Amino acid sequence: MAKIHLVDNLYFKSDSMNYILLECGNKEKIDLRTKQGTGEFGDYETVLGYYGSFEALVKGAMRVALKRDIAEDRLTTLGEVLQRIQELDKIGNELLKDY
Repeated sequence: MAKIHLVDNLYFKSDSMNYILLECGNKEKIDLRTKQGTGEFGDYETVLGYYGSFEALVKGAMRVALKRDIAEDRLTTLGEVLQRIQELDKIGNELLKDY
């Protein structure tokens, strides 16, 4: 099943019932016994949510992207948060313009 890029490391795919929001990337593998990194990297795919409509999927992805930016200290002032909201709104509106 093909993954389609939305924003940042967020992608989606669909089954017969839902749109599925995914986080995809590459990270270091962890040894389960030692809980330490192995130095080897691999791709990962994490399901973040299931949505019944494309519009709900896009809005959910924009919320996840904003929360992640704040949690990872990429946004540290209210001005930066408001600017990022405007950027994400522009991306969301572009994705939904013909929907």
